Amino acid sequence: MNLMLPTARRKDGEKQPCIKIWKFDLRIPFVHYEWEIPEMIQACVVFMTGSAATAYLQDLFGFTFEMALSIVFVHELLYMVNNTLGDPLIGGWITPAVPLITAFLLNFEGPDRMYALVGLELILGLMYVILGVTGIATKIIDICPQSLKAGILIGSGFAACCGQYGFKALEDGGAGFFKYPISWSIGCALGLFLLFSNGFGKVKFGSKSKLIKLITKAGFVPAIIVAGVIAMIIGECDLPDFSTVTSFWFNPFPGLQWVWNNFSILGIGIPPAHILLQDLPMAIMCYVIAFGDIVGGTAFLEDTKRYREDEYIDVNPDRTNMCCGFRNLIEAFFSPTCTMSGPLWSAMTVSVAERYKTGKENMYSIFGGACTFNTTKWICQLIVPLMALIQPILPLAMAQTLILLQEKGLLNEGALDQRIDELQTQYDSAKEVVLDLETRMAENKKLRSHAAAYKQYRPLAQKLKTVKSPAAFEEQHRAELTAYRTAAAYLKANNITKLPSPNKLEAEYAQLASEKAKFYEQYKEAKEELLKLKTAKQNVASFFREEEPAQQER
Repeated sequence: MNLMLPTARRKDGEKQPCIKIWKFDLRIPFVHYEWEIPEMIQACVVFMTGSAATAYLQDLFGFTFEMALSIVFVHELLYMVNNTLGDPLIGGWITPAVPLITAFLLNFEGPDRMYALVGLELILGLMYVILGVTGIATKIIDICPQSLKAGILIGSGFAACCGQYGFKALEDGGAGFFKYPISWSIGCALGLFLLFSNGFGKVKFGSKSKLIKLITKAGFVPAIIVAGVIAMIIGECDLPDFSTVTSFWFNPFPGLQWVWNNFSILGIGIPPAHILLQDLPMAIMCYVIAFGDIVGGTAFLEDTKRYREDEYIDVNPDRTNMCCGFRNLIEAFFSPTCTMSGPLWSAMTVSVAERYKTGKENMYSIFGGACTFNTTKWICQLIVPLMALIQPILPLAMAQTLILLQEKGLLNEGALDQRIDELQTQYDSAKEVVLDLETRMAENKKLRSHAAAYKQYRPLAQKLKTVKSPAAFEEQHRAELTAYRTAAAYLKANNITKLPSPNKLEAEYAQLASEKAKFYEQYKEAKEELLKLKTAKQNVASFFREEEPAQQER
């Protein structure tokens, strides 16, 4: 029985039903597509892949596991944007860019690192949206030679193989072959066989076996299950531990509230201009990598369409860009993550497409498979027992918190709150002084510029009064005279009747810069400690929320 309403049915050759909104095709579960049980099962197995982002957030920003998981919760929710708005690709990280982004962020310290991430995702989101709205994205792909598209597809494959979950070395953060050599090899080999083997393809299309049909519908889930079982048997990974589970549902909102106040545009504001300028080259690099995914995904979908004439799949790179742009912009404003929001999760797009190719009776619409997968994956994030494999990290975060508080002598709530208030005052005062010094430095620089222009071009202004052809002289020296008059007006407006000494101004600027450096260091130190202690306070609160049910049970 198909899990969909009559409104989800279409005539052969037509587009799957939707609500048309400009360039987007809004689709609602059951109303506009079938709920696909095989993709739901796959999501329940592979949903934890996205949770790996928690490790990056913890390492880079010192977040608790709970706070990092709250950010991932929003990130996973936004995966649904692409398919819900009509994009057939299953979105993912900009995976090849993650090591580059991590290395880039390590160049910043304290609050600047947060600003750098927020700014990076903001610029990337705007780039996506601009290229999508203007239609430039589609034009680029249309004029892109087939040889280049093929090269991008091959390059994506190599990048995946060399990435974190491929053949990347353990010391570089690899979590693939070198960490799980036996189970990884068996799982990959089995997955490739199930999805792409011509021999198995002939068997699965002609077989009447229920087991074969079940394996066919399951995509690469059997390979994951087999690899996982083997890994646990031979000791390449530990058995799941459910002993730390104290509740069934994960509540992301306490962590999100802290993130919104301290780690988003809503809380910390737009990053400073100098950080945005540093973000720009990295954002361009991320988009270039993501563009490769768009090209590869578009080419793959065009190939997939050849297998099914009963459904028209609208492939629109402009819409893909806009959907990815919306995701990155929302994250920048509410919960930024260092993985960025990309257009393609290759493995799952391939898995869904391969089952889709087997016919209408196996998957009615490609949107049913994609939307079901992403929706289920997000729901799984809420169910604590399913997070049992990564939840044991919590005690580590708590231990680090207690060590920090002990070192600071802040083992009672009153002392902790008092220290936070003191640091907040120090931070606000230092920030105010820094802003004042920056203003004075800018004024000093402007005065030096105008004083130099006034002194340099004053002879020309005096000469203008005596020349035979003032109009011609004016035209000949228009730029210099304009600079002189601007400088004269500035000096008059500021009641400066005598030009200050350039050496004196330079010495004053150096003094201001030295004072700024001193107070900026105080500002940074106060904010860094403030962040640590606020995080610690959040950890303690989280810890006691977890402890209360356990004590009640005892």
